[in-house]
Amino acid sequence: MTEIELKAHISDPDAAEKAVLALPGALKIGESVKQDVYLRLEGSPVRVRLRDENDTITLTYKRKETRNGLEVNDEQECTISDRKAIEVLLGDIGFKPFLTKIKRTRSFTVSGDCGNSGESVPAVTAEISLVEPLGWFLELEILLEETDPDEKTIEKARKRLLQVLADCGVGEESIEHRYYSEMLG
Repeated sequence: MTEIELKAHISDPDAAEKAVLALPGALKIGESVKQDVYLRLEGSPVRVRLRDENDTITLTYKRKETRNGLEVNDEQECTISDRKAIEVLLGDIGFKPFLTKIKRTRSFTVSGDCGNSGESVPAVTAEISLVEPLGWFLELEILLEETDPDEKTIEKARKRLLQVLADCGVGEESIEHRYYSEMLG
């Protein structure tokens, strides 16, 4: 699965929520606290994330890439039933924790529809997130089934994300191009 995403700094999360909910086909999914531990394999660029969210533990591996200011990540995830067992396994392989992140999130979905052109547009997941000590962000993401999308597909997703961002009243100058791990590390 490929996720194409961007995030932008915002100052008023309540105004952002109203703007998201005003979008055609927008629905609030819920709120959650995501507690992340990032682990890296010494001497390697390989990193994984263990996330606790709503009593579910998820192990995530991403092949990260940035294209035209967007994160284009091949993301592989699985649910873990025994956190201690996976921590022991990862530790024995050589992974060591290097960063923790807590993200308080309000999640929404904005359905894909046919715009003025009549062309179908992809659905967007929107999250309004507080990441301490970095502040508030509006995160927009499109998930694709394919693992290596072509440039046309990425450009279509980019246009859709930028349109949703603009429709929420957030300017492109607010886009943060760094990964959270870069900002927190």
